[in-house]
Amino acid sequence: IHIVIVTLNTSGSWQPILTGQTKLDAKLNSVSRFVNELRILNKINVFSDNKISSLWSLLIAINIEHKFDCTADQLWAVMGTPDRVDWVPGVEGCKYDGEVRSLSLPGAGAIKERIISRDAVARTMVYSCFESPTPLEFHEARVEIIPAERGCTLYWQTLVEPVEIEVFIKASMEGCLVQISQVIEQSRST
Repeated sequence: IHIVIVTLNTSGSWQPILTGQTKLDAKLNSVSRFVNELRILNKINVFSDNKISSLWSLLIAINIEHKFDCTADQLWAVMGTPDRVDWVPGVEGCKYDGEVRSLSLPGAGAIKERIISRDAVARTMVYSCFESPTPLEFHEARVEIIPAERGCTLYWQTLVEPVEIEVFIKASMEGCLVQISQVIEQSRST
């Protein structure tokens, strides 16, 4: 698991201040122990009763790097189109109003994501889930598609809070990778 400690800067954006790979079991029995370890390292000094102050938050970063056997433009046509969701397992419908996409997942409910930024030339998109049947305190994802000598590489990072949701989000992202491969393969045969 990749842990990221972030702060909310004066412009209202999350700014990473410390990241690291760790397991949340034996190494970290609790957030307060982790915070105490950080205090020892003199990385952070804004604490109150061994709790992170309201300006600090613990997020989990899920990072995926995946190579696809298609061009970057082909992959961007699938993932970079906000109202195209045939690559997301379980989604049966999507409405996009130019800023927010509303996804319909029968049996699971509805999800709303705000498209924060989208750059077709750089093939990057940042989106944030702000309404979900799953209790999310924070969600922001960034997709970047880079051409490679053969095919392309997808870099996909999602920051989430609470920590407990990481397993579900990672499994969803991995399911999307399988679905994307199927969508691209189907487009080749038509």
